[in-house]
Amino acid sequence: MTYGLEPGADCLASAIELGAQGSSFDVAFKGKSLGRFKLSVTGRHNVQNALAAVAVGLELELSADKIRDGLERFRGVDRRFQVKAERNGITVLDDYGHHPAEIRAVMEAARLRGPRRILAIFQPHRYTRTKFLMDDFAACFDGCERVYVLDIYPASEPPIPGVTSQRLVERMRELGLERARYAPSDKAVIQEVLADAKPGDLIITVGAGSVWKVGEALGEAIGPPVAERKSVAVERP
Repeated sequence: MTYGLEPGADCLASAIELGAQGSSFDVAFKGKSLGRFKLSVTGRHNVQNALAAVAVGLELELSADKIRDGLERFRGVDRRFQVKAERNGITVLDDYGHHPAEIRAVMEAARLRGPRRILAIFQPHRYTRTKFLMDDFAACFDGCERVYVLDIYPASEPPIPGVTSQRLVERMRELGLERARYAPSDKAVIQEVLADAKPGDLIITVGAGSVWKVGEALGEAIGPPVAERKSVAVERP
């Protein structure tokens, strides 16, 4: 069984509408309409994930209505475009994205929240990944007002000569992202972002290492936490 957004997939989404607060789309299975589905999370990647869930549900012989209800009640998972705090028009989000394709999806979803400055705090994960995908990482933060790059999270890997966050920042600037900058520590980036943030800004912490702690600290600094949602935990290194 296949699923996707292009004609030819067994489980196909069409008439996709993406908004700041969620998504909606039509689903057809092997040419038969299953009706309209809604999600409380946004982004084309989440529509694709939802299609995978629809396909599994159909394979388990669940009704379309039961699948539709389950997806509509789904509130996301821990560390996936997770709102940490909102106050005075400033929103702090955290995401586990640690591959260029994931980061592009996060930035696309962020832009759907409307015209606002996006301040991204990125922690590269593994020296090997940073080495082989250096140019991809340097080019996946389109639309960001600023990108702060923390030191690479090693995940038990030894350093590779010449593969550093400073070099990644240099590459970002070479590709046109002039406002990329190296952040020497969590404390330093927290202080700088808090000093720079303005009402209406969207602050996003991105990475699979310990960058989520920066998001927590920023969330606590700008105001009371957003009410917790039921979520499924994502394994952290």
